[in-house]
Amino acid sequence: MRHFGPVGFALRTILTGMPVGAQETMKAALPDTTVCPAPIADIATCYSAKHASGAYLLAAMPKNWNGHLIVFAHGGPHIVPPTATTSQPDLAKYSIGVRQGFAWVAST
Repeated sequence: MRHFGPVGFALRTILTGMPVGAQETMKAALPDTTVCPAPIADIATCYSAKHASGAYLLAAMPKNWNGHLIVFAHGGPHIVPPTATTSQPDLAKYSIGVRQGFAWVAST
């Protein structure tokens, strides 16, 4: 498994719901991969998970990661319940950040 340092730990924590104080368990597996939106499909790996709260999470880790993370916190509330693909259009719309090497994560 590739080690992504503090940002990788943050992604694992966000996507798996692992408690922040559980740093000794950083060996926890990453969540399932998912198809990335077309603008970044060739340069990133995308991960998705459903948090215990019911929120869906989406993250993109670029192959040329620059060590920084964008936490996307816009949108909502929505009229319809969120789905596993709710954040896909936002990731596609703001894919410039991933193309510049930033990891990206959002929740519904």
